[in-house]
Amino acid sequence: MKKLIGLFVVLLFCTSVLALSPSDLTWNGLGQIHLDKSTYDANEPITGSVYLSNLESFPIVSGKIIFQIAQGDYVYPSQESADNLVEEAFISDIWALPNSTKKIDFVLPAQRSGDYRLDIYAWVVKSKLIGSSSILYNPISKSFSVKGTAEKRVVIDRKKTVFGSKDTVGPVGFAVNLDEEFNGVVVVRNDSGKAQKNLELEISMCYWAIPFCDDPETFKFPVENLSVNEEKQIDVNLLAPLLSSAYEINIVLKSEKGIESMYKNRIIVMGPTAEARKVFLKGLGTKNYSISVVFAGSPDHFSNPVFENFTVATEALVSGKVIERKTADVFSLATGEIINQDFPLNSKFFDEVCVKAEKAGIVYEEECFSVDLEAIENAYDDKLALPVSVSWNYLENNSSLEIKLRKALINARIILLDGENTIYEEQIKNANSEIKRKIIL
Repeated sequence: MKKLIGLFVVLLFCTSVLALSPSDLTWNGLGQIHLDKSTYDANEPITGSVYLSNLESFPIVSGKIIFQIAQGDYVYPSQESADNLVEEAFISDIWALPNSTKKIDFVLPAQRSGDYRLDIYAWVVKSKLIGSSSILYNPISKSFSVKGTAEKRVVIDRKKTVFGSKDTVGPVGFAVNLDEEFNGVVVVRNDSGKAQKNLELEISMCYWAIPFCDDPETFKFPVENLSVNEEKQIDVNLLAPLLSSAYEINIVLKSEKGIESMYKNRIIVMGPTAEARKVFLKGLGTKNYSISVVFAGSPDHFSNPVFENFTVATEALVSGKVIERKTADVFSLATGEIINQDFPLNSKFFDEVCVKAEKAGIVYEEECFSVDLEAIENAYDDKLALPVSVSWNYLENNSSLEIKLRKALINARIILLDGENTIYEEQIKNANSEIKRKIIL
């Protein structure tokens, strides 16, 4: 009987794992771009708004919007495109209520004269909401121009820029071992119509994508003077990180005027791991919170490793201090496999959450993000128009009435009547948490 029960439990567990698919790694939502102008003056910042629609039943926390400015037409895969990426910026720590749309304003650096395209991507933790910025895949876009005579630039030749081997053109990713040295070749070409000097190539490497790196190490390579239409090859040596995962290689060519050209590549550091891809904050209505995390197996599709006997955890923090930690043990997680784990929390307030995957004292995965819980709760309560909680107490000794109003955000009117006579009236607007009044009768 015990063997039969054990088998039944295992089958149930396998069924729950198989029920998850790659679509469970994306966040259900939409984005729309509004530019303040279609044509900007020279030296004028590029301004506008993104309208981010959250179509999930849970709030967005740790949202990231990536802004890329390019010249030319968007084509995927990027190595088949003749466009030139000239700017990248991002906004982090975005939150949005369930089934709602949020406006996020942006200010981007002024650009030189010419025609441009603004591409926008968005992540929620590591789930894709709009495209994938690390491989330049499927953004939403909007065109604009800057007044004046268009300037041509020195560009990175995408088809000739390779890392790992001659076959890995573009940011599709290639395999390296932990802590292994690997080579790259970046080819630049002077399309500006003028001789160029004092150029510099900067290369940085970031876990998953650029917005996930606070302070990436940057390697600089001087580029010799370039005559008109001249092409040069810059040889690059880099060292793979010590943890298995996917890493973005960010390539930036700069002149005295600023950024001339940008491009990306990607490496897959081989080995087993677990990636926290999608995170839900549950319990807004009841104030009984839990964190639900969708973990995916290693992105190493070259050796297809299995991560065995590890622990996943969620930590709730206040002002950088862990106030609660919940863990669960996982027997195995293969490449391409997806599992979900719920972590009920006792804490009623926290301002940061960390989700982790650990084994033998090594943290293989850690995603920490801010949670503006008070602001989210206030907005959630206000949106649902929850009633104000009213309590009162009459004190006979001094003929006074004590009234308490409670709600995350209070918009109410107090009216006390005696027949047709108004004894007390007050309008309360945007008050927080609790209001007390004592009325002498």
